[in-house]
Amino acid sequence: MMNPILVYASIAVATAGFAGGWAVRSWKADAELKASYERLISEKDRMQTKVDAASAKYEDMRANLEPSKIETRNTIKEIYRNVEVPAQCAAPADTVGVLQSARDAANAAAAGQFGATVSKPSGRPQSSDRP
Repeated sequence: MMNPILVYASIAVATAGFAGGWAVRSWKADAELKASYERLISEKDRMQTKVDAASAKYEDMRANLEPSKIETRNTIKEIYRNVEVPAQCAAPADTVGVLQSARDAANAAAAGQFGATVSKPSGRPQSSDRP
C-alpha cells in the first residue's frame, strides 16, 4: 500500500500545478485583452486623424467659398435691379407692390434681418369676387 502522506502530497502538488496553470492562463488572457484594446485605440486614433483631416479640409474649402457665394448673390441682385422693363410689359400697380414687398423681405432675410410681410393687393376685386 502507498503511504497516505505521499498521496496527499501528490494531490497537493497536482492542485497547486492546476491553480498555477489557471493563474498563468488568466494572466495570458489579460495580456491578450490589453493588446486587443491597445490595437483598437490605435486604430480609433488613426481613423480620428483621417476624420480630422477631412473636416479641416472641408472647413477650409467652405471658408474659401463663402466670399464667392456672397459675391454671387450681390452680382445677381445688381443684375436684376438694373434691368429696364418695357412699358408694354409693365405689371399692374398692385402686382408691383407685392413683388417689391417680396423682394424687400428676401433682401432682409439674406442680410439676416427680419423683413416686412408680403402685402396683399388693395381695393381691386379678385377674379373669384366677380360675377
